[in-house]
Amino acid sequence: MKLKIIIPILLILFLVTSCITVEVADETPEEVEEEIVEEEEEPEPSVDEEEPEPSVDEEEPEPSVDEEEIPVEDDGLPENQYKITYDGTITVEGMNIGINSMGSSAEVTLNIDGIDSILRETKTKEIYNNYYFSLQEYTYKGSSDESFIIIEVTPFVLEEDQYLIQRSSTLNVLDKDITLDDSKSDGYIVITVCDEGTLFCEEIETILKGDTEEIRGVNIKNVEHFYRVYQYAILEVTEI
Repeated sequence: MKLKIIIPILLILFLVTSCITVEVADETPEEVEEEIVEEEEEPEPSVDEEEPEPSVDEEEPEPSVDEEEIPVEDDGLPENQYKITYDGTITVEGMNIGINSMGSSAEVTLNIDGIDSILRETKTKEIYNNYYFSLQEYTYKGSSDESFIIIEVTPFVLEEDQYLIQRSSTLNVLDKDITLDDSKSDGYIVITVCDEGTLFCEEIETILKGDTEEIRGVNIKNVEHFYRVYQYAILEVTEI
C-alpha cells in the first residue's frame, strides 16, 4: 500500500519540477535576448557621434575673400593722393578732411578737423597739422558730387638744423635773432639777423630758394618758402 501511494507522489513531483525547469529554460533565453538586444541597440549613439559636420564650419577661409576685397579705396590714385567730392569727407592720418568751398578758379577751402585751410593753385604746397597739403587736380561743376579735388598729403618733417619761421616772427639760433620780414613770390625771402639781445643787425634781401648766405657769422639757407596763402619759410642755420 505504501508503495502505491509513494509512486504517484513521485510522479507528481517529477511533473512539477519538469514544468518549473521548462519555465526557467523559457525565461532565460528571453532575458538573454533582451540583453543582447539592449547591447545591439547601443551603437545608435555612434550615429550622433558622427558630427564631423562642424568641420565644415571650421572651413572658414571664406572671410579671407572679404579681406581680399578691401583694397578698393584709392580710385587708382598714386600713394598719398586722395579724392574728395564736394560735400564729401575723408579721413587721412587721423584727420577728418572735407570741402568748405570751391569756385571756378583753382582754390579750395578745406575743413581739416574743423579748421578752414586754404589751398591755392595746383602743384603747390601748404603746411597744416604738420603735414604737407598740395592740390593735384581741381574739377568744379557747381555744388554737386561732380565737383571734386585730388589732394596729396605727406608728413612734414624738419631735418637737422632746419627751422620753420612765420613772417614777422623771430627765431633765436646760435646766439642770433633771425626775423622773417617777407616771403616773395619771385623766390626770395627777406630776413633780418641781429646779435642776440642787441641792436647790431643786418638785413639781407637776396636769399633765393635753395641758396645760402653768410650773415653775421652764421650760414642761412632758404630751404623752402611759402607765400600764396600765408608767408613763412623753412631755414637752415649752421655755424660757419
